[in-house]
Amino acid sequence: MSGDEDLFVGEILAGQPAPPRYFARMKIENKTGPALLPDGKLPEPRRLAPDEISEFVSGEGFENVALDFRADRGAFMKCHLVGALWAPLADGRLTVVAGSYLEADTKLLLVVNDESEVEEAVRQLVRIGMDQIIGWIPVEEANQGAETQELKRIVTVELGQALSDHVGAPVLDVRSAEEYAAGHVRGATNIAHTRLAVRLEELPVGDPLFVHCGSGVRAIMSVPFLARTGREVVYVDGAFGDLPAELIADTGRPD
Repeated sequence: MSGDEDLFVGEILAGQPAPPRYFARMKIENKTGPALLPDGKLPEPRRLAPDEISEFVSGEGFENVALDFRADRGAFMKCHLVGALWAPLADGRLTVVAGSYLEADTKLLLVVNDESEVEEAVRQLVRIGMDQIIGWIPVEEANQGAETQELKRIVTVELGQALSDHVGAPVLDVRSAEEYAAGHVRGATNIAHTRLAVRLEELPVGDPLFVHCGSGVRAIMSVPFLARTGREVVYVDGAFGDLPAELIADTGRPD
């Protein structure tokens, strides 16, 4: 009977995306109950002045992290606060990024398109157990108040030439295991974007790390996080189907 049950569970879970890290935390809170908010109220982060931003982002590690809400990933890649993560409110991306890459006690700065986003963002973050939301600032002011950075980006059709220029450079595929099995870049490492924080030791430091997914969205969630860990990361932006055919492994044979 247990064998039948294991088979049934396996079939049900097949194809399901790897869960963000915060799911484990939610299991505990579902049993014990969530921590109570002070006075039963949601956090009310204050608007920070541009001259306060530099001190916030200057810390090491992931103690303080800025979350950038811009949907335009190209604009984000060209200029954002040092160490910021790309985390738009839409389609649950904010909670996936914060819940996959950050601890519950991380102090957060919200870099918003408009003040109207703040309350909804706070609600989403509190629901996954993250209530250390220190402040917020409009994106145009954030980029004036502290050091910014640009991350490297190529499009999918350029990956072949990039790998020729960097012989032996690793490729990271942040899609699901099922997508990877159906077709992948020859020699690529597969780690779902939601599991990167717990599998970092599998990724090299030093050589450029080319990161791609199926459309570019999961990769851009991953790239700023990986860059913050000290890796030289290159974002491969675009559809998997646009990758050069000569890069794709024959799935009928081992790499």
